[in-house]
Amino acid sequence: EFATVDEASYIVVDAHARGGAGRVTLTSRDLLRISDATYTTCNPDDEVWALDASEIELDQVSEWGSARNVVVRVKGTPIFYSPYLTFPLTDKRKSGFLTPSYRISGQTGFEVTLPYYWNIAPEQDATFGVRGMTKRGALLQGEYRYLSDYGEWQAGLRAVLRQGCDR
Repeated sequence: EFATVDEASYIVVDAHARGGAGRVTLTSRDLLRISDATYTTCNPDDEVWALDASEIELDQVSEWGSARNVVVRVKGTPIFYSPYLTFPLTDKRKSGFLTPSYRISGQTGFEVTLPYYWNIAPEQDATFGVRGMTKRGALLQGEYRYLSDYGEWQAGLRAVLRQGCDR
């Protein structure tokens, strides 16, 4: 271990972010471990949302971070939990599931969308998702993107899996 700091607080001015940690350990020049971490971009007197994680690891060599036991809170109420997440520390892209979205509508009822991102190549990617709706059934959706010297190209697809009785 190079250094350890207990009960740390931080501010990232450029990102308008702040947070804290129970312990921050620099295990090598390129590896940082954070325990009992918090993160938000809200002002201290008006914290609308916050992210908590029991463990975060930032690896500068692989340029990836990971977090365990992640909870997102809105006004103190937990709305999302994941036992394990990975995230880039640079502009790198990685295939994998994205954060699910939820909503309630009079026309579709309760709906949840689970998107999957596929990093095909440096100039190509695709996103696929399943959108479940209590009043309408399920919908498969997808989007393909291609970036060339002449511009960005997109193609989308939606397919209804099951139509509900309510319209």
